[in-house]
Amino acid sequence: MTSRGFNESRCLAGIADQIRAEVQRGLQVAVDDDNRARLAAIRRVTAQLLALVDPRSADGIEAEFASRGLPTPFAGVGLQIHTGDDQILGRAWHLPSGQTLDGALQEATKRIGGSAPALNGTGESHYLGALGPHTYLAVYDTTTPLTAEAVTAAWPAAHTSLEREFDPWDPDGDWNIWDYDDGFADRCCALERGQTVPQAAGPLLTAIAALCDARPEADNPEAAAAFRYVSNLAQETPVGSAPAVHVDFGALHVDAAATRAECALFASHEQLLLTRASHEAPWTMPGGAGRVGENWGSAAVQAMKAALDIDVTDGLVGTAYVVDERTISSAPAALPITAVFLAEIPRFDQGIGIGESDQVRWVSEADLPGLELAQGQELKIPLAFAAARTRMFIPFES
Repeated sequence: MTSRGFNESRCLAGIADQIRAEVQRGLQVAVDDDNRARLAAIRRVTAQLLALVDPRSADGIEAEFASRGLPTPFAGVGLQIHTGDDQILGRAWHLPSGQTLDGALQEATKRIGGSAPALNGTGESHYLGALGPHTYLAVYDTTTPLTAEAVTAAWPAAHTSLEREFDPWDPDGDWNIWDYDDGFADRCCALERGQTVPQAAGPLLTAIAALCDARPEADNPEAAAAFRYVSNLAQETPVGSAPAVHVDFGALHVDAAATRAECALFASHEQLLLTRASHEAPWTMPGGAGRVGENWGSAAVQAMKAALDIDVTDGLVGTAYVVDERTISSAPAALPITAVFLAEIPRFDQGIGIGESDQVRWVSEADLPGLELAQGQELKIPLAFAAARTRMFIPFES
């Protein structure tokens, strides 16, 4: 097995997972039978694409794609365990769809006699060397009086799917991979594109692009966006000359919660930007679903882009907190695990000129009691202000 063939095959598996997720996103909103049939055809070719580098059959992969799956990255939890003998152990696992984030953390820390978990940051399953399925990780610190040996005895590390141990430090041991205070914006952009895929993928990618661009037109904007995304991905992925080799993609799907992100955009003097869909709608921080193949912070960037057509990538500061919508709101939560990311940008920086209108407003904490907020926002917005006071670089009034 050549290194080039292995790397190209890993890239192809990731591309197939992205297309699979976008097809699922399109099927959730497409109504027209022709468009649904076109999406199903793309899913079929995508299964053939993954089968080039996965030992499972294309028919078996397609059946998995058709029977279940999320259009977003899966939710996962990471725990950095600081032991009584001054070692750090890591454990990571998927958050089951039927379990809350708080419940999972309580269960995990109780297992090792750990302290109340404190959010360290957010990350990706790719950092753990797990190829698939793409998973967003909320990573917490806990301290236990147990030794590393005792922790390992109480919590043996599995190596299936995401249930694995991990080294919390990079190979040089000089920085924590979850600490986003340095270089955070670079980590929140879309995952790097442009790596070649095996030669055998070329005809299948061409077929996928042709299906995306075929008529009839998509029947709503969300479905049209899914077709465009997949078409661009298929056409822009460069095809190399290396042969396809089998890689360990992992489980095609797991029972895990779906993910989303919100952007807490601050100007100076403790002003937070809120938006609403209409003059009768409640106020909220811009938010949206996570996207397979892109980092968690990118979902916050894309939400702000969709809401106000501005790019806050360079203004991202870090993760304010991660919350389970099911524990703070009575409304149904199709995307329950939300990471709120802090961003800072002067009101008129870079010519953006974000002014107030009936659907856009800068608010202070003192303004909140007089506003109609969306469910859950009455808890999330004060948490964003609290995080901003300790994490933001802009000056705040005392």
